[in-house]
Amino acid sequence: MKPRFDDKPGLVKLANRSKGDLQVLLNEFTLTKLDEGLRLEVAVTGDLYSIIDRAGKREFFSAIEEAGGNEREKMARSLAQFYRDKKLVAYRFDCSNSPFRYANGGVLPVVRLDSTDYFCLFYRDIYPIGWNIANGGSDTLEELLDPQRIIFREFGEELIISDHQKCLLYAYEPGAEDTFYGLQNEGLEAWKIRFKNLGLDQYKKLSLPVKWIEGPDWVSATVGRRRHTSRGYFLNINPEDNGIEVDRIALINLKDNINIYDGEITRGVLCNRMVGLFQVDSLRRELKNGKLRRSDFRPQRLFFEGQEEKPERLEELTRLETLPAQAGLRTEEEKRRFRDEPKKFDLCPVTRNLAQRYMMWEKEEGGELLALSASQHRAEIARAATSEVFITFNSADLMEARGLYDYLTARGHKVFFSAVSLAMLGESDYCAAIDRALEAATCLIVFGTRPEHLDSGWVGYEWRSFLAEIHSARKPRGKIFNMVSEMKVEDLPYGLRSVQMIRYAPLSPRESFEKLYNFIRHSLYQAQAVR
Repeated sequence: MKPRFDDKPGLVKLANRSKGDLQVLLNEFTLTKLDEGLRLEVAVTGDLYSIIDRAGKREFFSAIEEAGGNEREKMARSLAQFYRDKKLVAYRFDCSNSPFRYANGGVLPVVRLDSTDYFCLFYRDIYPIGWNIANGGSDTLEELLDPQRIIFREFGEELIISDHQKCLLYAYEPGAEDTFYGLQNEGLEAWKIRFKNLGLDQYKKLSLPVKWIEGPDWVSATVGRRRHTSRGYFLNINPEDNGIEVDRIALINLKDNINIYDGEITRGVLCNRMVGLFQVDSLRRELKNGKLRRSDFRPQRLFFEGQEEKPERLEELTRLETLPAQAGLRTEEEKRRFRDEPKKFDLCPVTRNLAQRYMMWEKEEGGELLALSASQHRAEIARAATSEVFITFNSADLMEARGLYDYLTARGHKVFFSAVSLAMLGESDYCAAIDRALEAATCLIVFGTRPEHLDSGWVGYEWRSFLAEIHSARKPRGKIFNMVSEMKVEDLPYGLRSVQMIRYAPLSPRESFEKLYNFIRHSLYQAQAVR
């Protein structure tokens, strides 16, 4: 029996809305198997119901339960059959009896602190209770069309990092369309007010040094008459909670001596959730020993109220801080469910799945997931060490820079492009791979659409390292090229002002790439001739 939504005030047809919480209830979706990964196709129309708030989400699940049946189990079996059957390339899933929520997006942050890698997870006190990635639902029609916008907004809203010794604040800046992404600064301002004694408003704000791992999956969404296709995702389709989520993995390289804040705002109130760092190697050992199915996970490092706490205080903080903080934010039913939940420190389903995919860099063989062997890791690092061209870019310019990468690789060149190249390496070797690729490359391209993107985080490190090798004569044939949008020479960092500059034209990118390629081809030819 199909669930009824017409009598639920928290469920409203999309035609009557344009912004706010816009999780749409899909009656169908299509999955297609690609050479690598999947493509999800969805059509969003005005007659579909949408969830407007948490109360609406509760009403949705209540309606599903009232309808009865075993639709979730049927969908789980259908998905398993699709994944398993190699002859089944594309399939349209009818989920009208148990609609799926679209669109949700999130980020699994992997934080490197002095050569140790950690999953950075946020404590969630509402269903699903436990440790969660930085995620949330769509807020606008544009986010339904392009779920990458959800990912960038949620990541920018939730993760804030400070260095009290150096008076620095790190936050993710999505780029030229930052007004589109909403409230990145709201959480930061809330923390400045909360900790006036620290003088956070005097801290220097820096762009969070992020490298994005590009996943294998695609999303093609149609909203009204508009259609948009984007890629680089890890797709999570979860019948258990009727959810479709598109996620990404962010690598963040920092020195120790940090504090981590949760910047999420709910109903105008700073959530102030606990943030845990879980050592990747430790979880990998548990996975290898078959223990990842346990339901109690304790972080190696714990942050709360803008300072680091002893992990042993986890239960105490949950009892003394989380429960009182729920007043005014949670309903009585949500508070009761939290009190009665026996598995308060589990990994949320999406978090568990994404962490496993990250740790395994999986390939499926005989139904078993196999990790890359040490020899395969070495082979991938060796591949990075043969790069001819290195593209350095701010994560806000990911999609534009990806076009340049595709153009150069189509011409047979070995290009290091972190979003794609690092996806082949596994987590523990990415810093070494970047340094080896810089050492091997003859040409480095600094790609940027805004002046501040050219000197942020990883970008500044990469071009300065390459420039130092040229000046020291250790890379006598090395060449640096700027590919930038509408910038004057004085807009460039000082070290890049004497470098060849090629204009990037967003309306005719191929023409821009061809101009750049003429310079690159000449430099590579000269370097090969010398060898």
